[in-house]
Amino acid sequence: MYGLIRTGARAREFEECLQWLRDYGIITKVPRLSAIRKPLSGYAQLDTFKVYLVDTGLLGALSDLDSSVIAHEDRMFTEFKGSLTEQYVCQQLVGHGLDPFYWANPSARGTAEVDFVTTVGSQVTPIEVKAKTNLRAKSLHVAVEKYGIPKSVRTSLAGYRDEGWVINVPLWAIGALPSLM
Repeated sequence: MYGLIRTGARAREFEECLQWLRDYGIITKVPRLSAIRKPLSGYAQLDTFKVYLVDTGLLGALSDLDSSVIAHEDRMFTEFKGSLTEQYVCQQLVGHGLDPFYWANPSARGTAEVDFVTTVGSQVTPIEVKAKTNLRAKSLHVAVEKYGIPKSVRTSLAGYRDEGWVINVPLWAIGALPSLM
């Protein structure tokens, strides 16, 4: 949302800056999908996207986050934990040659959003990211049902678990995703 950078800001004012950061490998631009179908790039909405840094360390430094906050489970460290975890997963996906997208679907009952969608081998794989052991994945379930996706992934601090429609992959093992699918 360019308006958050400066009131009245427009895409054309920042497009070149974002492209420069992308060309120099500092950010990853993750486009939103209008539908979770093959090929994912055919459903990418290039004007709607999220931006991730290429490294969790950069995000921590730019946000002035002291490492002791993460290491000692600071009770004040709540919402940003999710952003840091998404950053980590994006970094792992890109590092393993996977192109990340995300999906959002506003409906009458609220907005469903899947953190990442990528293609692993020939299979379209939606991925829900959880910063703790919480295994609820309502938005992921909405996407799986809507598009008839046979297998999805949830990554969290919980251990490996195959529930049929979803595989829970521990955060530390998300880099092994291609071999798990």
